[in-house]
Amino acid sequence: MEKINDKKIDVQGCIEKLVENYHSFKSKTGIDLILLALSNPGKKIPLKSYYSKEVLTSESMQNEIVSNLSNYSINQSPDCPIEMSDYQTVKEVRARANYLIEMIADFENQKANGDLSEKALYRENEARVELQGCQKYLDEVTTIHNKIRYFTHSESKMEKAAKEAVRRAIDELKGRYPNEAALIESGITIRGMWMELR
Repeated sequence: MEKINDKKIDVQGCIEKLVENYHSFKSKTGIDLILLALSNPGKKIPLKSYYSKEVLTSESMQNEIVSNLSNYSINQSPDCPIEMSDYQTVKEVRARANYLIEMIADFENQKANGDLSEKALYRENEARVELQGCQKYLDEVTTIHNKIRYFTHSESKMEKAAKEAVRRAIDELKGRYPNEAALIESGITIRGMWMELR
């Protein structure tokens, strides 16, 4: 009997239940992650070990993975956050958008006076399309507080995917094994690149 959140749970029995009914579960990735956590209670498991399909079969292999990941400097990582734009570009796009707004207003005035030629009408449509492109670009690369957004990097995608998979699996387990599901839900932690069941 192992303890999860100071409550005793028959880990081996829980593993056997999950393995026995494995093919009836919809969220197989979540069940795989839960099985991995149950097989290694109290140990930090790198998510890359699951997503790269490495199997944590021995303590030496776990230690090797952990030491490799701890030596991995963020400066060497290809997954460092990368800004989607820079402030100079954003400033220039905003200036262009303001110019286009003024141009469209002038075209509207000409249209109201009946002075708009066909060429001017064509230029007005082009200006509106370009303005939409500028607005779309600014919406994509800046936050509401005018800060530059970052491209989502693979580590945060992996963490989000793992959390979603485990959440779906726990929701599915609640219908079959509510006690075990509650203990797993309260004991499993996924942060950054690590998963742990305590």
